[in-house]
Amino acid sequence: MVSRHAPAASYLQQFNQRRGKLAEISLRADDATSRDVLFDQLRLIHAKNWIESYRLRPDGSRDVCKGPNCHGVTLESELGITANGRAAPDYLDWEVKAHRVNHLNAHFSSRITLLTPNPDSGEARTADTTWLAQTYGKLSPSGSRYDLSGIHRAGVLHEGTGLEFGLFGFDPVQQKIIDDGYLYLRDPGRENNLGRWSFSKLLTHWQTKHAKAVFVPCVAQGTDPDQFAFGTRIYVGEGTSFLRFLAGVSSGAVVLDPGLNTKLANNVWKAHTRYQFRSSLTNAPSLYRSFEKIIL
Repeated sequence: MVSRHAPAASYLQQFNQRRGKLAEISLRADDATSRDVLFDQLRLIHAKNWIESYRLRPDGSRDVCKGPNCHGVTLESELGITANGRAAPDYLDWEVKAHRVNHLNAHFSSRITLLTPNPDSGEARTADTTWLAQTYGKLSPSGSRYDLSGIHRAGVLHEGTGLEFGLFGFDPVQQKIIDDGYLYLRDPGRENNLGRWSFSKLLTHWQTKHAKAVFVPCVAQGTDPDQFAFGTRIYVGEGTSFLRFLAGVSSGAVVLDPGLNTKLANNVWKAHTRYQFRSSLTNAPSLYRSFEKIIL
């Protein structure tokens, strides 16, 4: 079902030449797998060359997308995916991740965003993001913006923010969960954790979304809005476990890269909250049982 304003609507009309309300449309071969269908779509997206940054709305219309994550939003929009916060794969049974690169032929060390869940407990759950950014973030030269960001590795005190990221309840030697554990972000000078992500919340999120994942490179050109081109040298990860994710956090292969900021506009502070668990394509193979490079 699509809106009559959606691009798909005009395409579908060609199949309804007879009278009546129903038309049968053959979308794919009966024996095609979800992998085949996804790869076919990625080939078509690559063939479009430069695509103007946009966000697909539920009614099929488009909004201009501006922001650091619009390369991923644009790829999802090209696949017909609207913005959502569901802990489910993006396309069929695949999680689709776009990542920016300098050029499309050499990109193995590019950083990728795995998950973006908010803490389910701790002061960051209840406190205002403006307070967090102003307390631990960096003030811009103009004095109108605070940013709380930076790569936080487990067990390492971040020099810029003064915060420590880590995990409790996981034994990295035995590679097993030993307690009702959680990941945390804390200020060593305060008694309570600023943010805490329980294993029970993260487990379902990770297992559901990342059982099958594809990582698609893209390059950008700085027009207004930006334009993106997506490559054919993709990486495919299949088969994972939550223990692999925790081991990645423990070893530093998975990091917390918060993207919190607050801006002063009309004498009012407006906050933006985004917690990112990230890795790199260099470290990603450790998160999956099978990790391969595919040229579409």
